[in-house]
Amino acid sequence: MPDFIGTSKIYIHAGTTARPISLYFPAATVESANDGALPYGTTISSAEVTIWSPGKVDVTTSFLDPAGAVVRSGLIVDFRVTPSTTVYTAGSRTYRVQTKLTLTDGSTVYFDADRLIFVGDR
Repeated sequence: MPDFIGTSKIYIHAGTTARPISLYFPAATVESANDGALPYGTTISSAEVTIWSPGKVDVTTSFLDPAGAVVRSGLIVDFRVTPSTTVYTAGSRTYRVQTKLTLTDGSTVYFDADRLIFVGDR
């Protein structure tokens, strides 16, 4: 199955608060198709978002709003990035967003995206 839809990078600058991010995970259009991020006939029942630093350290508590991830319409995961000021250094760094989805059929799938770019003070 293809990854979730979207290819753009997400830039977060020093001082940003509560930046909303939505990830869309469409289901396959028919059982035999490979055109969705989720298997045909399933939707998302719950989601967990983890944010990893370039050094592969879990920095979720420093970046993710404590409310966590919210599933909307069974296909969209919404969360807010509120980075701590202690995570910034000079220059830019790309962080990985890992999304763990529990589907309505009970299965679990993971999606990774190295697209969250934090731009520190210059």
